[in-house]
This record gives sequence, structure tokens and C-alpha cells, in this order.
Amino acid sequence: SITVLNLTIEDYIRDTISESICHGGSFDFGNKTLTVAGTYSDTTQTSAGCDSITVLNLTIEDYIRDTISKSICQGASFDFGNKTLTVAGTYSDTTQTSAGCDSITVLNLNVNEILRDTISKSICHGASFDFGNKTLTVAGTYSDTTQTSAGCDSITVLNLNVNEILRDTISKSICQGASFDFGGKALTVAGTYSDTTKTSAGCDSITVLNLTIEDYIRDT
Repeated sequence: SITVLNLTIEDYIRDTISESICHGGSFDFGNKTLTVAGTYSDTTQTSAGCDSITVLNLTIEDYIRDTISKSICQGASFDFGNKTLTVAGTYSDTTQTSAGCDSITVLNLNVNEILRDTISKSICHGASFDFGNKTLTVAGTYSDTTQTSAGCDSITVLNLNVNEILRDTISKSICQGASFDFGGKALTVAGTYSDTTKTSAGCDSITVLNLTIEDYIRDT
């Protein structure tokens, strides 16, 4: 009695797969939930009862983190993400990479204040003062705006005072043959004279003298 046996060998099935997950994510493989990059294997049974081995190469995609610093002038704004920012501070915006992972951008926003300065100046009547691109001769309050190195406004306010010329008129009488000292001169003749000196502010002070000569009285 002859029995013929045809025997076959079923190879085990081996499969290798590669997967990526985002930092902080997980991947279910076999009966495990994986969160760490590495190489893992899982063995199951085929319908013929043979091993089927799956090898997993798991990688972790790190999230991208970037920090930027920006400065704006007071009154200006900066667009970041879907917001328009006007106040100094630290802000973050999260977008997605091509792998679907988080890309976090951190913004340090600085707001440069407008510089304001007030100065006071005095000039003499008839003089002038250069301020900005103007030559001023009239008292008043003026402002000039320039740009700082950061491109922001720097406002200077000028309070300009104009000192008037001081004028004084005096009248004097002297006897004939006498003299009157006025402005470094000894006057003996009637007339109108003027002398100009400087005030403490450096401006003209003009004194006008009306000088009369009293005739001596002669009685016979």
C-alpha cells in the first residue's frame, strides 16, 4: 500500500513599514500605543497558521519652533497670524507643517514711544532763531518732527520768547556853564541824546535824554 505525500513549506510573511508621527502624538501598532521613535515588530498568524512578521520603523517629527523680534513705532501696527498687534508683548502663532505637525512662531514685539522734548528760547527784538527748517522772529509755540534711528517720530516743541527793546526817556536841566554826564560824555549843549546799553539778556536798552540849559538870571 503506497502513500505519496506532497509536502510544501509555507514561508513566513515579512513586511516592513515606515510611519511618522508628530511630536506629542502616538501610533497604535499591534497591541501597543507608541510615542517614541524606533523599530518595532509584531507577529501574527496567517490563515495557514504561519508567522506573519511586520516591522515598523517609527519616526517622530519634531514641532518647529521659531522666535522673532520686531519693533514698531507708537501708533503703528504689526500683522501676526490673524491678528493686528499694537501693544508690546510676547505672542505665539501655531501653523501646520507639510507633515501636519505644529510649527510654533513666537513673536517678541516692542513698541517704540514717540520722543517728545520741550525747549524754551529767548531772542532780542529784531533777531531770529532757526528751528527745523524755519527762521523764526515772532514769539510763539512751534513744533518740529524728525525721525529717530528706529524711524519713529521725535517731536520737539519750542516756546520762543522775544525780548522787546527797552526804551526810557529822561529829561534833565543844567545851568549854563555846567555839564551833564550821559553815556560816557560830558554834555554842555541842550538837545536830545540817546545811549544804548545791553540788558542782562543781551538785548538793547535805549535811554533818550532831553537836556535843557537853564540861562543864568542876570539882574541890573
